[in-house]
Formats: sequence, structure tokens, C-alpha cells
Amino acid sequence: MGNDIFHKNIPLLEKLINHKRGLSCKLSDPVKQQLYEIYQKTEDLWCRNLEKIDTEIKYILIGEAPPWTFCSNVSYFYEQPTGPLISTVRKAFKDEMPKNRAETYDILARNGFLLVDSLPYSMPYTSRQRNSVSYRELVKACSGWWINKLKKSGKTFSKDLKIALGYYWNGLQLINALGGETEIKNNRLKTLKSAELNIGSVRFQFDTNNLISNKETGYMPSSEKIKGVYRI
Repeated sequence: MGNDIFHKNIPLLEKLINHKRGLSCKLSDPVKQQLYEIYQKTEDLWCRNLEKIDTEIKYILIGEAPPWTFCSNVSYFYEQPTGPLISTVRKAFKDEMPKNRAETYDILARNGFLLVDSLPYSMPYTSRQRNSVSYRELVKACSGWWINKLKKSGKTFSKDLKIALGYYWNGLQLINALGGETEIKNNRLKTLKSAELNIGSVRFQFDTNNLISNKETGYMPSSEKIKGVYRI
């Protein structure tokens, strides 16, 4: 399903890129090839990390996508333990610096933590794009991809599973794409209806209270907000 989703939704990605330009440009073959190579490598790294988790999954962080890069080296959560996102997450579980890369991932695995991205395309999205109907369409179209990854992971999910939404606009669009409803009125964000995530026979609800980034944090994930959402 992963490869099918990647190729199937390229037209939606192209629509998003061009939504403010009134153009019908296609992604070049080299760009699509690079996107696909990043996708394949990060999927492999995600699956390898999944094998390290031998306890029930208690914490999920829903991200957007791995960072875009022109080179062969991928800057990904499960590849570069010195990046800003993994450092933020690690501090929420353990304050001191791990001795090496393996220890960083072991700490998260022992705590039943798992990151899953909501998009298979490592594009440098802008705030304007993220706050568009085209982006919401892309997020919704790809939602079955990452939810299916969780369902087929072979892991047990805690009945008290905590879900954090990593990035502000992506999180809002996820809520709306999965049946929720949000409203921004007088610069205040409000949940009108919670979203629902179904993993097997278990259903989990989440809303704007699950966001770990906002205007106060510069729209970047915060360790304190992670602790609050995860209650740790």
C-alpha cells in the first residue's frame, strides 16, 4: 500500500505546489526520484526501529514528513539522533544526554514511543501551503497509509495511548481530515469536534489539546508540551 499511495497521490502534491500560482506544472523526474528514494530509505529506517520496541506502544507522535534534501544522506528522526525534533522528544523522557545513538533510540523504545509521519513526501512545505485546502486534501488522502502502518505493525497499543501532534498546521489539518473540526476565532484556537484514530478494535480521540507546538513555541515542538500531552 505504501508504494501505491506514494505514486497515486503525486497529482495532489503537484496541485498543492501550484495552488497559488494558477499553473499546471509537473514535478520533474529527478525531483520525483529523489522524493521516492527518501521515502524508501526512511520507511526502511522506520521498520528497523519498530523491531526494537518490545513493549506495548504508549506514546505516538504524528509528524509531517522527513526533511527534504538534495543529497543522499537523509536527515530523519530515526537516522540522526542529534536533530532538533529527537532532542526535544528525548528531553521529555530523560534529561541527560545519552552516550550514543543506540542509547537514544533504546530510551524511546523502552518507553513505548513511536513516531509516524502523516505524509510520504519530503517537501519543504510553507505555512501558506499547509493552511490550504489542497494540503488538507493531501493529508486526508494519505491518512490511510500511516494508519495502516500502525495497524499492521504487529505491536500492541496501550488502551491509555497518548497521541501528540508534532506540528501546528499539519496537526490542525490532521484533526479536520480525520473527522474533527477546529476553529480559529479572535486569534484563539478551539476544538469543535475531536478527531478519531481507529487501530484495530480500539479507538482513540485527539484534538487541539494534543498539539505540542503553537505560536508561543514558534510553531516548533516543545519538550514541556510533550510532557503535558503525554502526562510524564
